[in-house]
Amino acid sequence: MISAPRFSSFTVNDPASNKVLRATEIPVETTTEIDEVTNEELTVKTSNVRISEEALDTLRLEQQTQAIRSQQTDTDKLVISQSQIIETPNALSEDEQAEFMAWINETPQARVARGIREHLQVVDSATHEVSQSTQALEQTYNSLIERIDLHRPDLANKSFGFSVNAEGRIVLLDTDDLNAKQVDYLEQALNGSSTLVKQAIDVANAHIALAKAEWHTRGIVLTRENYAKTIDIGADLAYLRAAKALPRGTGEIPTAPVPVQDYWRQQLVDKGQRAPGFRP
Repeated sequence: MISAPRFSSFTVNDPASNKVLRATEIPVETTTEIDEVTNEELTVKTSNVRISEEALDTLRLEQQTQAIRSQQTDTDKLVISQSQIIETPNALSEDEQAEFMAWINETPQARVARGIREHLQVVDSATHEVSQSTQALEQTYNSLIERIDLHRPDLANKSFGFSVNAEGRIVLLDTDDLNAKQVDYLEQALNGSSTLVKQAIDVANAHIALAKAEWHTRGIVLTRENYAKTIDIGADLAYLRAAKALPRGTGEIPTAPVPVQDYWRQQLVDKGQRAPGFRP
């Protein structure tokens, strides 16, 4: 009697997809059965081989049986090895293998330098997103406030702030200069603009992404859940208006100081939630 070939972990190159496929050995279970035709005792070895669907066409069960038959020499009893498809394994693709090998061969110094470059790219991208989303929101907000002032002169020059909560709704902040009816009207008017609401959410998401990426704000937790309690978007827009109005290249002294405390980054530092164990 001969033994069935045991499967070990190996790879197969599939010419159809040009992918490297992997099969993995599972322990073999040996049983005996009676051949219905010859009434002879057969030894059956069953193993479950983890094999990808793509490799199935290459590793046909019929070919495995034929290979066993061709090896039969000194016995008239056939040993059959049966296999089953269990699942698609998480084998690395060629690109993933190449990336892994590049990482293995990378020097510690090169790895640190690459990490810094990748981090700076994330910060640059997040900074650009904050700038773009804030500009879009500022245009929509200023246009909406102009229309509100035309229909409600009692709201002209009123001071208030706003933010966006976790449910995606505009909420007013610092409303001491408004009465209850004015607050209700403004909240309905701001939330009535789907464009404004979406742009406010975009700004919030951009602030959260940049705060997470920057080194100096690590340890400060900024999420959609605590965003409205931390960042006043209206105050940030007021800071930007004041900064743009500063005289440039004339030597003229500004008539009023720029409210740096209203800048969203400064708000984050002043009011941001600190992570447990955080030490500035």
